[in-house]
Amino acid sequence: MRYFREGLCKAAGIRQFEVINFREMEMSNNGIDLLLNHWRKALCEATGISGVAGLNYSKVEMEMANNEIDLLMKYWRESLLEAADMSRGKVNMEKYPCVKQWAEALHEAASISGVVVLNTRNEAEAIKNIVENVTHSLDKTELFVANNPVGVEARVQEMIQLISKKASKDVLLLGIWGMGGIGKTTIAKAIYNKIGRNFEGRSFLANIREIWEQDAGQVSLQEQLLFDIYRETTTKIHNVEYGKNILQTRFCYKKVLIVLDDVNKLDQLNALCGSDKWFGRGSRIVITTRDKHIIRGNRVHKVHIMKEMDERESTELFSWNAFKQASPKEGFTELSKSVVSYCGGLPLALEVLGCYLFDMSITEWESVLEKLKRIPNDQVQKKLKISYDGLSDDTEKEIFLDIACFFIGMDRYDVIQILNGCRLYAENGIRVLVERSLVTINDKNKLGMHDLLRDMGREIIRAKSPMEPEKRSRLWFHDDVVDILLKKKGTNSIEGLTLMLSTTNSKCVSTTAFKKMKKLRLLQLVGVQLDGDFKHLSRDLRWLCWNGFSLKCIPTNLYRSSLVSIELENSNIKFIWKEAQFMENLKILNLTTNYKELESTATASQNMTTSECDGGLLLGDNDHDWFTFNCDGSSVIFDVPRVNGYNLKAIMCVVHYFNPENVTSDGLKNVLVINHSKLTIQLFKRDTLASFENEEWHRLASNIEPGNHMEVVVVFENGFIVKKTTVYLIYDKPIDKKIEYCHSSNKTVVSSGNEDTSTVGWISPQVESIDDFQHTQKRRKFD
Repeated sequence: MRYFREGLCKAAGIRQFEVINFREMEMSNNGIDLLLNHWRKALCEATGISGVAGLNYSKVEMEMANNEIDLLMKYWRESLLEAADMSRGKVNMEKYPCVKQWAEALHEAASISGVVVLNTRNEAEAIKNIVENVTHSLDKTELFVANNPVGVEARVQEMIQLISKKASKDVLLLGIWGMGGIGKTTIAKAIYNKIGRNFEGRSFLANIREIWEQDAGQVSLQEQLLFDIYRETTTKIHNVEYGKNILQTRFCYKKVLIVLDDVNKLDQLNALCGSDKWFGRGSRIVITTRDKHIIRGNRVHKVHIMKEMDERESTELFSWNAFKQASPKEGFTELSKSVVSYCGGLPLALEVLGCYLFDMSITEWESVLEKLKRIPNDQVQKKLKISYDGLSDDTEKEIFLDIACFFIGMDRYDVIQILNGCRLYAENGIRVLVERSLVTINDKNKLGMHDLLRDMGREIIRAKSPMEPEKRSRLWFHDDVVDILLKKKGTNSIEGLTLMLSTTNSKCVSTTAFKKMKKLRLLQLVGVQLDGDFKHLSRDLRWLCWNGFSLKCIPTNLYRSSLVSIELENSNIKFIWKEAQFMENLKILNLTTNYKELESTATASQNMTTSECDGGLLLGDNDHDWFTFNCDGSSVIFDVPRVNGYNLKAIMCVVHYFNPENVTSDGLKNVLVINHSKLTIQLFKRDTLASFENEEWHRLASNIEPGNHMEVVVVFENGFIVKKTTVYLIYDKPIDKKIEYCHSSNKTVVSSGNEDTSTVGWISPQVESIDDFQHTQKRRKFD
């Protein structure tokens, strides 16, 4: 057996070592020498390789000679039998059980039948098939998945079930979509390992996004794919288009498993996986991406959306990295909960922060957590920032940063209106951000963002001026904002600012603190009082969100022409303007407040040129005038007045409604404009209304003629109760005389002007106390 051991070690190219004491074994080595010599010689000759050192299963050339393979099989069988018989008779099997196992293995190998090649068949082709089958069987290469694969198996099984739903003979393209660091690549590797040997060829192309940008990276990916499937390097690909033809030609009859990892461009998909017709029956192509646009439509057959880990999985994964055990150590439970909550179920963050906190003291943990509130972990930051850097349009980046700082949890349509007012083309921009896994939209149409993505966006802003907050474009951190406002350190760089204070910690700030913020677009205040002249606020202001507004009305010296949204929730406002205003850019007016108090004040004052009607939006200035038609419920019927010399310029609709307590959206679905005189109906869906420009509303108004019998109907979602609907017909110049018109008994028509007719106020509905509903008085302008 000494010769047996030495020969095997030599053939394998490894250093000899002692396993057991073989001094008592006296055995003939003829059989094992015959086994080694002839096996090595025949295999090397058959494969055209000189010496055992060249025997590498992944590099074996597939050109074999017929007679050498016969010689190989002959000596293999004879030598195995001889070696097995030799060991059986001369070794104490009880004393050396391992030798007994060797002998049994040799007998079993000797009993394996060879391959019969009929004379009528092509022996060279048969030998090639034999070598391919042996090489495939020896290919046990598996990809590393994870040190601590928590939750991986369950997700892999879910994916395999999804793959199995497609008929086994059909080609399936599966897209895996999710934000960076959520585990797409990990799951794809595990799937590759799990089912890879069921295919005639397999390939895992990792980091396609990075390799694609390298010199010759595109062709190298195609060549790597070809090599992985066919194990040959003789085919050279000169360019991408040539590579497409090669791949399609070579793969179309082969059942393959291919994983394309981190795809971020359609060109990559087209170059490596043109269509399902490229591949043989039963093939499976898995594509991981952060960009849903890559796998939209019919580009793939199925899409799997990656979800964050739940709390149990998150705690276990974090604990394995932070404590090298499945649960937190004693004394670290609460701190661990804080870290797990901060990570939001993102495996990347759980692993990175777990490893970072490993073997730290409680005091060090507390310090790290405090730092994370302001500055995210650099390793996590770099991984997540890849998606942001991949945005090709600067407006998309600006939208992302605005959402990260101000608009998380807000209604998507409201945000679109505000950002469109900033000339950021938000409808398309938000769609791109959703597709890139940077922003989410829930079933209530609210914008969302993973906490770590939010922190990533804010860190991008902070990093541009780490030591001087006043030079940043957006301010959100409480201490920075308070310091800048109280010390009046505002600059021209500031475009957005939010300050939220509790009622017990409210502050009064001078308006002069905003004097140098000439580019301020977005302002959100909670529990803050402003004192001074409001002319100091930026003329570029688009969004004014002021919770706890303490004044009785909006100051007249606040520049309003650029405002798109005014939100004054929980305010003391009694009426809106002391003077009539026309604000053609205003889209949203939200006055959630004590409705009865506001109503009584409005009805007490009988002057329509002041903006007192239930806190509603009043129109009027020196250049425009209007007729108002209002009615209880969701429909208004009216006749268009005949006013000689006046042109109808626009239509505005204001709705008073109740919304369910657990719903925060406005609930609007459609607006119908019915012209009973012309027998026409125009239906405007919520999406259409959100993107309407003034010109389109003017076009609508131009189709309405004096004397037409009209009806405007607003349609809301189930659960919403419309109390009153008001329609404004806005004309191009003031109306300075009484107008005769007809109207139904259940509505009030108001005309504005300089005569006594303007003293007729609109009838406000009685507001009943409804326990199950929260009343929201929200005005929305559709013009």
